[in-house]
Amino acid sequence: MWSLGITAIEIAEGKVPHQDLPSMKVIMMVLNSPSPSICSYYGWSPEFIAFVDDCLKKDPSKRLHSGDIFTKHKKFFSKAKGVDYINKHLLQNLPPLKDRIPKEIKAVGDEYWDRKYQK
Repeated sequence: MWSLGITAIEIAEGKVPHQDLPSMKVIMMVLNSPSPSICSYYGWSPEFIAFVDDCLKKDPSKRLHSGDIFTKHKKFFSKAKGVDYINKHLLQNLPPLKDRIPKEIKAVGDEYWDRKYQK
């Protein structure tokens, strides 16, 4: 459930909470800070915010199980669009993957590719 909540934030906001920090710092923040939450600035529905909050309960024993989360948040999930909508409105308009990769990461990937396959 925790991963689902983090993934929901990543999809909604375009980045993972604390992605700019070193991994060990993020681990310490997860352990010692309040759970991350979705930014209400973007106007997300109360149903989506409640869903993310339920996924990111700090205490695992208080988190809902997968069947329970779908039942509790039925109103949120009932708003989901079908595959045709996703293909038409989201996927068709995406730029090629190579254009979506930040230059810094692409440079590292190109260097790796050159070393491994362009000998």
